[in-house]
Amino acid sequence: MPTTDLNQATSTERGQSLKDLLLNIRRAIDNNLPREQWVRAEISKVDRHASSGHWYLELQQSDEAGSVAAQAKATIWKQIAGSVIANFREVTGDDLRKGIKILFRARVQFHEVYGLSLGIQEIDPAYTVGEFAAKLARIRERLLREGLSELNRKLPRPVEFIRVAVLSPASSAGLGDFRPEALPLERAGLCEFVYITATFQGPTAPASLREALGQIDAEHRKRPFDCVAIIRGGGSVTELSWLNDFELAAEVCRFRVPVLSGIGHERDRGILDEVANQAFDTPSKVAIYIRECIFRNAADARVSLDFIRNRARFFLASASTALAESRDALESRSLRLLSEARHASERRKEQVELLTRGMLPMERRHLDELQTAVRSSSWELVKGARDALEHSREELKLLAGIRVSHIAETLAALASQVAERGRRRTTGIESVLDAQAARLLDDLKQILRGERRGLDRLYLAIESESGRALSSARRQVQASLELLLAVGPDATLRRGFSIIRGTKGVVTSRAQAARYPILDLQFHDGTLTVANESLDRE
Repeated sequence: MPTTDLNQATSTERGQSLKDLLLNIRRAIDNNLPREQWVRAEISKVDRHASSGHWYLELQQSDEAGSVAAQAKATIWKQIAGSVIANFREVTGDDLRKGIKILFRARVQFHEVYGLSLGIQEIDPAYTVGEFAAKLARIRERLLREGLSELNRKLPRPVEFIRVAVLSPASSAGLGDFRPEALPLERAGLCEFVYITATFQGPTAPASLREALGQIDAEHRKRPFDCVAIIRGGGSVTELSWLNDFELAAEVCRFRVPVLSGIGHERDRGILDEVANQAFDTPSKVAIYIRECIFRNAADARVSLDFIRNRARFFLASASTALAESRDALESRSLRLLSEARHASERRKEQVELLTRGMLPMERRHLDELQTAVRSSSWELVKGARDALEHSREELKLLAGIRVSHIAETLAALASQVAERGRRRTTGIESVLDAQAARLLDDLKQILRGERRGLDRLYLAIESESGRALSSARRQVQASLELLLAVGPDATLRRGFSIIRGTKGVVTSRAQAARYPILDLQFHDGTLTVANESLDRE
């Protein structure tokens, strides 16, 4: 048999057509699997054909590592799509969309052209809601296990709002509700609102919100916020489920500023509501709370201000009364002290006058004697200094002459001795002696020059010391003369005193003055003659 015929026969006997294989798979599925069964899966893609009215879904299941473990296509046919979608929307508040998990009843369909497909007959919305609750429970348990859940809730609630960070979607109904309440406060300068936007829905929502919180924290370091308000305008359970993220919730827990949540759903509370410092149903309630706190603080401040004013008026009145009493007492005491001072001054003046009248002649005589003694002492001191200087000079000259004569005699004797020795020595020894004599003579000359320099220094020292002694004596004489002039009669008269004279001289007592009918009063600018009236009365 030819080779070509053999290969054709072999290919006919071995294998089957692709269509036969797929038909066998279809028969196996139809014969061995239930007609319908419930399946759990996560929606990875939703496509609604507007023209046909059919809904086409792509479903998947992920393993613990997050990798895709299984995937399939599903279809909701137009005939039942309306009722299935409406029922799901009524319970969950949302349409079918990517990322949510569903429990559905489906028919397993296999077509030799289109492959495996699941025909969805019914969707249980309670499963989706329960899945959200289970996810929330897992996040809650982990936050509690890691000690994060109560961190922000335990921060002191803000009692004053001056600067508030507002985190919201770029455009939402919640932001529209918040701004009308916040705008009057901002216009009045009572509170500053800093608006930060982020994504609140979809797979990127948690990362976007965490990034926005990081931006708020950076602004807080530059200039502190009193709180952070996280707001949005409500939404369905599935839409809000994007905010149920562990990393986002942990970031809110660790945030150093109190967080106020106003997500906008009254029935269901998300994880952010549970970990925030305070949770409100709607964004407008957050703004109202801030406004009421500001108004309450203002009212309290006004009450406190009125109290302070009343207390200030009371203390001012009390202080005025006490001040008036103190002023009266001070004036009375001042007048009394002034009167006492005047009397004491008059008495002291009389005592000084009496003392001066008695001591003035004695002081004058004492000053005259002191002046004479100072002059005598000064001249004696100057004369003694001069005599000492002349005596030092004579002694210096005598001493210098004696030293010079003594040195000359010593030199002459040494020269004679050298000459005598030279005659008795040999020629070699004579030369040695001559050299020694010359050196000795040089030494003696140096000694003589040193003695002369010492005598010169001694003379200069004696002369300098004598000059200083003479200058000191002159200064003492000058000081004594100035003292005499300062306490002399003229200076004493210029200070307000006077000298009383009778016909027999200076009068130093009242008894002396009583004997003279006429008295001469000498002042610093002249003499005044007065009659003694006390003599007439006696």
